[in-house]
Amino acid sequence: MSILGHVDELREGVVCGWAYDDRMSGEPVDIILRSGGADLGSIKADVYRDDLAKAGIGKGYHAFYFRLSPRHLRPGASIEVYAGSELWPIPGGQLKVAGTDAVGPAESFPEERSTPQREMQRLFRSEEHTSEPRHRCISYAVFCLKKK
Repeated sequence: MSILGHVDELREGVVCGWAYDDRMSGEPVDIILRSGGADLGSIKADVYRDDLAKAGIGKGYHAFYFRLSPRHLRPGASIEVYAGSELWPIPGGQLKVAGTDAVGPAESFPEERSTPQREMQRLFRSEEHTSEPRHRCISYAVFCLKKK
C-alpha cells in the first residue's frame, strides 16, 4: 500500500490530518471515520497545507478537516480514522473522546502537529519498520518524495 499520512488531532469536534496515495497521481484520498464499527462519514483529503507542499507530498493538497456531529463526541467514545477504500488505518487515527475533545497519541496532541518531516523521522527511528514490510515501504516512499 502506498498511502502516507497522519491524524494530527481532534480539537473542538474537528479531526484534522493528512493523507497521500502516490498510486493516485496526486488525486485526493478518501478519509473514512468510524466509531464502534459504524461509519461516521467520509471526506476527501484535498485541503492545501504549505508544510505538505514543502515536503514534496504531492502539491500540498492532501490535508483534511472533518467536523464530527456532537452526538459522536460522547466522553469515552472511540473514533478510528482510515484512508482509501481498503480502510488503511492512518497513524494517529485511534482517538478516544474526553469531554468535547479527544486524547490521541501523545506525539500529536495537542500542540505538536505532525509534519511530513516528523513522520519520516518517526518511521526511520521506529523499530517496527525493520520487521514490517509496509513500514519499510512507507519510509522509503517518504524519503523518495522528500528528495524530489
